Amino acid sequence: IWGEVPVVLKPTLTNTGPRVVLDVTDDLTVETAANPLLRIRLDQWVRGDIVKVWWDNAELPDPQVRYNTDGISDVSATVWLCYRLVAEEVALGTHTVEVILETRNPKVASDIVLTDVELVIQYSEVAACKDN
Repeated sequence: IWGEVPVVLKPTLTNTGPRVVLDVTDDLTVETAANPLLRIRLDQWVRGDIVKVWWDNAELPDPQVRYNTDGISDVSATVWLCYRLVAEEVALGTHTVEVILETRNPKVASDIVLTDVELVIQYSEVAACKDN
């Protein structure tokens, strides 16, 4: 399944899901690159849902779940699943992210919607600017 976002996540017999292609144009193995973070935004996610995320055919373990609450409450129906990557995993070139719905909470009738796939790259300060 190749998909653009937004896309509804459905369990499949083959345990596959929509794939999103990301093109990395920076060499993250250089000294100044730091902390690549893969962020997957899901709408209508609830506790009990099991979503697996794969980066270039390797399953990513244990995401940090961040609710998109805008300071209004502690939880919401929209979450970001965040995965810290190693710079060597984010080589220059094309990468594939696959998002698989393994189990949907049986108490919920609505679909989970994959709305965003983002690769956030935070660079450290340039050494010359630190002493200013």
